[in-house]
Amino acid sequence: MRSAHPRWNVLAVGIALLALAGCAADPEIGPTNAAPTPSPTASAPPPLADPAPRVGVDCAAVVDLAAVSTLLGGGATFRPTAMRFPADAAVLQAGVLQCSWSGPGSASLSIALSPLDLWASPPTSLAPACSTQPQLGQCGLWQVSGSFYVEAVATLFSDVNGSALQSAFDAVTAQLQAATAEDALPAWPSPERGPGGFPGCTGLDGSDLATALGATSGPVNYDSGDGLSGRYAAFAAAGYAACEWEVPGGNFGISYVPGSAWAFPTTGDPVTVDGADEARQTCDDFGCRIDARVGETWISAGYLDVSQVPAAGGRLATVIDALPVEPT
Repeated sequence: MRSAHPRWNVLAVGIALLALAGCAADPEIGPTNAAPTPSPTASAPPPLADPAPRVGVDCAAVVDLAAVSTLLGGGATFRPTAMRFPADAAVLQAGVLQCSWSGPGSASLSIALSPLDLWASPPTSLAPACSTQPQLGQCGLWQVSGSFYVEAVATLFSDVNGSALQSAFDAVTAQLQAATAEDALPAWPSPERGPGGFPGCTGLDGSDLATALGATSGPVNYDSGDGLSGRYAAFAAAGYAACEWEVPGGNFGISYVPGSAWAFPTTGDPVTVDGADEARQTCDDFGCRIDARVGETWISAGYLDVSQVPAAGGRLATVIDALPVEPT
């Protein structure tokens, strides 16, 4: 026969002690010095990384500089894309890689590698082709490659040998097609938009807003496209909009894309714009602009003539006030 488990022996001793206590008064229950156990708290989500091209490589890796130099006639120089306006943020948020190089004189090469899922149906494909005229050589490619749409446009303002130009362009496009052999990386998960339901220009054309802006007409849709359709597809995918009104003394235009606060400018003079979390004013050779951050969205007004700057902050605040306040 097995002996009783030690735990049962301890329990029996405890019962006996309680019996001996008889009718003793119940002990008082008083405060204890034990620190309360903190309730578990959810850890904050990690900050969202800035968006990046979905091809997974940068301009330096997508095509080598030697091949570009051969195409452009020597001495090619890479031209980084500046993050100047919300349109530039929209391109990256949609995962498009845009690159540009310059060569002797005004020679240039521009490319765009855009995920195919930016379009409802695949765009038209055109094989690499070059043409020459006196003092002008041009090449173009618009072609589906893997899960990307590849665009490349080269222009040389000089007399060139047609077959040599085509051979050099083919070498560049072969590298672009090799770079797009892998599947596109996942789309960037745009953060909460802050003011939601950004309606584009069509939702900002009420007469009350036009009156509040002092506008005589508008808004008119405009964009910052450069002829490469990947950029326009990115605008639509990212929710980019640009609107312009005619106001006394000139035009007043804004542009914005939801979720673009990651690209909000850090330079310029701080200014106050009602409804904005922060705002900055910058003036250069092109004119002046006011950039405002509203929640997770960057809204830019400009370029403005210096004479329009005093009224621009108030007009921008009027537009911000017209935006929906609930996130979509």
